[in-house]
Amino acid sequence: MTDQERENYLIEALQRKLNELKNTAHFGEHVEEEHRHGPEFQRGLAAGFVSGLGFATRLLAADKKVCSKVLKLLEEYNDWAQDFNRRGRRDST
Repeated sequence: MTDQERENYLIEALQRKLNELKNTAHFGEHVEEEHRHGPEFQRGLAAGFVSGLGFATRLLAADKKVCSKVLKLLEEYNDWAQDFNRRGRRDST
């Protein structure tokens, strides 16, 4: 696998997990999933994966273009999450 293929794979994996986090944020309390782990557990796993990818990219590829792409995706997700949380608080009051 070339460096470019690895970088593309990293971006795709990160985008998939960010989409998963966005999708699970919309779910309320649902029936527990496999192995009795509910949606909060699944969100925690995805968030940990995203955090690990971001940290590893900054540590191992700080001088590469992929780092700026990863940081941009994380910033966009952070903005979305803050907006989602603000809307949720307003909707519940």
